[in-house]
Amino acid sequence: MRRISTLATILITSFVLALAGLVASPIASASQNEGGISATFAFGSSVLSDDQKAAIKKALASSGSDASFIVTGTAGKLPGVSDSKVERLAKARAKAIKAYLVSLGVSKTSITTQVKIAEIGETPRSVGSYPTPAPTPTVTAVAAGSAPAAPAPTPTYAVGDRGPGGGIVFYVSAANFTSTGSTCGTACKYLEVAPATWQSAGASVADDAPSFAWSGNTSASIGATAQGIAIGTGYANTLAIVGQTSGGNAASKAGTIARAYRGPNSLTDWFLPSKEELNELCKYARGQTTGVLTVACVRGSGIFKSTVNAGSDLGGFTYDDYWSSSEADATQAFAQSFDDGTKFPADKFYSYGSVRPIRAF
Repeated sequence: MRRISTLATILITSFVLALAGLVASPIASASQNEGGISATFAFGSSVLSDDQKAAIKKALASSGSDASFIVTGTAGKLPGVSDSKVERLAKARAKAIKAYLVSLGVSKTSITTQVKIAEIGETPRSVGSYPTPAPTPTVTAVAAGSAPAAPAPTPTYAVGDRGPGGGIVFYVSAANFTSTGSTCGTACKYLEVAPATWQSAGASVADDAPSFAWSGNTSASIGATAQGIAIGTGYANTLAIVGQTSGGNAASKAGTIARAYRGPNSLTDWFLPSKEELNELCKYARGQTTGVLTVACVRGSGIFKSTVNAGSDLGGFTYDDYWSSSEADATQAFAQSFDDGTKFPADKFYSYGSVRPIRAF
């Protein structure tokens, strides 16, 4: 079936120079340029070379033989060469291209030929002296509508925006960071926090409940795999916690609960924040500016985002201590008070810390 609104244009260009009544042009060549053909004939010729034929075949393979084509035969003129001679040469070149397209399976009714005469020369200074020809024009043979669509712009987010996981963006990095295991990999830019309703999959929950233990394991350190404290380490820490066989993988523990959260958009890469990620979350919860890692969460500025103050699912934070995923030693993990911002090691088995899942993107 013949395609509609598909237009392929083949422009065959050449130069015509005059010397002693002869029509001449630069050395023949053919090249592919962004899906098009640029062909230069030799010595006023309208016979296609093997290179030109190969170029046309290549262009045809991209557009398809059922496309519609406009073939423009172009010849350049100089004083001393009659316009009629230049026009005949241009017509012959267009005709040669049309004939070759037909031989490749293109319908004659799909081909329109036209002629263009270019002013590209000057009067020869003397017999045997040639002017420098103008550069061969760029020639294209492209199917209209076949150019790839411009990629959709990558969305940008600001603190407080709804994130792709259905949470709230609380941290925007000045440069990309790595969150090993997250879907963004080495090109992470944002952190979002689960909404206030995270515990009941959409049902209203007033605040984070302070009833989670970090781990039931009180004597064995998880080691370096759960000791990351920087932005981007929370996901790997959390995987190490839930990978324990003696307490960390229990359903009632902080890391397991955070990893089990899916959110309104059913994403599976939520995790317990690292120590520095938790500090940024603390600043967000307290209504303080996030994004500068050297600034600590403190009491005394901003409006605390409880459900009452923030409304809807934007808040739900408590003045309680929140668990991070960063292990301090074999028996303790780092927590942070959302009351005054204090960071401290807490016994892993205490069921008193609040939890809020986050994700990187």
